[in-house]
Amino acid sequence: MARFLRLMQVTLLLGALSLTAEEPVVVLTPAGNSLTLEVDPQDSFANVMAHIEQEIQIADETPDLDLSQSLQLNFFSPIAATRAPAGRNYAEAASPSEAKDIRTIVTSLAKYSWAQLMNHKSSIKKAGDRVDHVHPLRFLACIFNDEEMKGCVHAIRDRSRIYKEFTSGLFGSLDTEARNGNLEQFVPDFARSLNLDGNAASALSSVVQKRQWDNLIDTLMKFKPRSGNPGRYDM
Repeated sequence: MARFLRLMQVTLLLGALSLTAEEPVVVLTPAGNSLTLEVDPQDSFANVMAHIEQEIQIADETPDLDLSQSLQLNFFSPIAATRAPAGRNYAEAASPSEAKDIRTIVTSLAKYSWAQLMNHKSSIKKAGDRVDHVHPLRFLACIFNDEEMKGCVHAIRDRSRIYKEFTSGLFGSLDTEARNGNLEQFVPDFARSLNLDGNAASALSSVVQKRQWDNLIDTLMKFKPRSGNPGRYDM
């Protein structure tokens, strides 16, 4: 029944096309890969689905693909295909100015005393507001691809009161995107962006599926340690 309903949904999407030229179809695969395929609206539904299945099998290395798995199609643009309705867009990495704001937040929370944080509360909050639209996995990628900020996360993790302040917003955005179906499918690409191996990617997928956000931070610290002297996280 699930397969039938999924195929019916795709049928309706394909049936909506009335053009004679080939149309680009963006497919977000179960493994999180985004494929742009050319589909002839005049072709039979069976041929179109066979073509889509074949391309996903190649991209995801899943020869026994079943389209009853999660599959998103979009006939407009690759960016739109990765965006959940009203959700944060994973396709957009943090811009240089947003990365600067993220650095301001993370380094301030790691290095400032509580009294200093109160004095800088306004500027930190403004920086947080400017990056609130950044997808939480992109936010984390920005941090864990930076040596200084990786050290800062370790320092924050050891400051329970400040860690709670730091994670309240982050975990809230993770919860929101998970509820919107705008999170789990991007974990493989997220892991690749951090140059993590398959074991690390599987560990990340597991904690994200379980929505164990504290474990997500700990898993990232474990598999993406600071270079040089991984045991040194003093600020």
